[in-house]
Amino acid sequence: MAKRVVGILSVLILLFSLIFFRIFSLTTQDTLAMAADKQSSYLLEVGQSRGMIYDTYGRPLVNTSVDHIAAVVPTPESITALTSLLRGQKRSYVVEKGEDNLPFTVNIGYLDVDCGDITIFDQPDRYGSENFCRHVIGYLDSEGHGVDGLEKVFDDVLSQSTKTTSARYQVDALGRALSGSQLEVVEEGSDKKGVMLTIDRDIQRIAQNAARKGIEKGAVVVMDTATGEIKALVSVPSYDAENVGASLSDERGPLINRTMTPYNVGSTFKLLVCAAALEKGISPDTTFECKGAIDIQGQIFHCHNLAGHGYSDMNRAVEVSCNPYFIQLALQVGYEDIAKMADAMGLGKEDIFYTDYASAAGHMTTADEIKNEATLANLGFGQGTLMATPIQIAKLISAIANGGYAVTPSLVRGVTDSEGKELEEAMDILEPTRIMSAETAGKVQNFMINVVDEGSGKKAKPDYCVAGGKTASAQTGMFQNGEELIHAWFSGFCDVGEHRYAIVVLCEEKESGGDFAAPVFKEIADSMEKNHVG
Repeated sequence: MAKRVVGILSVLILLFSLIFFRIFSLTTQDTLAMAADKQSSYLLEVGQSRGMIYDTYGRPLVNTSVDHIAAVVPTPESITALTSLLRGQKRSYVVEKGEDNLPFTVNIGYLDVDCGDITIFDQPDRYGSENFCRHVIGYLDSEGHGVDGLEKVFDDVLSQSTKTTSARYQVDALGRALSGSQLEVVEEGSDKKGVMLTIDRDIQRIAQNAARKGIEKGAVVVMDTATGEIKALVSVPSYDAENVGASLSDERGPLINRTMTPYNVGSTFKLLVCAAALEKGISPDTTFECKGAIDIQGQIFHCHNLAGHGYSDMNRAVEVSCNPYFIQLALQVGYEDIAKMADAMGLGKEDIFYTDYASAAGHMTTADEIKNEATLANLGFGQGTLMATPIQIAKLISAIANGGYAVTPSLVRGVTDSEGKELEEAMDILEPTRIMSAETAGKVQNFMINVVDEGSGKKAKPDYCVAGGKTASAQTGMFQNGEELIHAWFSGFCDVGEHRYAIVVLCEEKESGGDFAAPVFKEIADSMEKNHVG
């Protein structure tokens, strides 16, 4: 009996051993087959795209257009087809690569080529022809890492969300790609995860187009007055993110983000002085005389109207932008109340949009700098050491336009999920805080509407919506060819649909805000209303 059991067990062991060795043999053959297949193929990387940057509605601000990438098997037919179409460095590159055995890629733009050994891939062009938010988004280095703007701030997030497209070719024993063989397209990863901004792509496009036509050097900011959300940021001139080196020697400073850079403010500050005066209880009917100039402690301050404006109340003084009126009003209000209002509006403080990403603080004239009535007089019409960024001016306009609430500007909504649909990490939203009464804000709004309807800002008056604003021609204290450089501003609000927007336009080295900045404001406001954006 025992011998029979042993015999049966031996047979079973033998059978299991045979099965094991058979499975091992099959697995080894498959592995060897896969290895052989890989050795007889060549993988060519066609393109790689990194994580997305979206607007407030989840629409892409990068990868909005495509490059046409030719994946080429180097045969006499393919090289001849390309060299007959391409010129310059690209043609030389194709000739050089044609001497190798391995497939290669070349960006052929929109050229049409018909050859069996050339396959065209549509790959994302990171920045594209529209070049949205150039100074905000930033650019990459040669290794594909962010070195400026949001590309740098969110480099880890955007680098980790990467999609790679490759083509696998069959090759012969010498490693040469087989002409006419079927290639395999290989896609790995996803580039959908990214960063969502408060920018509205439609408003950004409108602001960019208007700025490019009407501004040589300067900036545009569009902000939702109720929330502080930035809907458009434009800095002019722009630069080519694919050739940053060319901008380093450009005297116009195209790499500077002018929306976040402080400038002399000028007459826009008169709106703040009005608000401080009204909050102090000074009547808008208060009149002062303008004789074309005014002497404050031996220092002569001129009005732009050398003949003088005569007697004006607060409304007319804003309308005609009378300097002597606001000098006298500032002296009556006093530095403390003006500074308190400026502090509440965020002047002299940097605007922080994300960790390690903030605008310049600018400078609010300090109490120590107010040596006498003459320096306070200078501040009264926005001159002296006062400096503010276009974004800070948009905050000032928003506080008046929204009924008296100070807003905190926001630019980044957060980091999206892997599909780019929902926010995985959202930025905190700060509620607006009241800094002036609704009555005060309403009166200053009416002053601003009058500027556009009857005063120095007539060229800003939109055809399709209600608007109010203030012109400014800010002295800089800098001279060129014996002439002082002046920066022109127009800062105002307009109603588009159910929203009210602050629009700030800065034109560097232009003498008149009413002549140069105001028309840009008008074009943006009208385009927003006509196109039903926002």
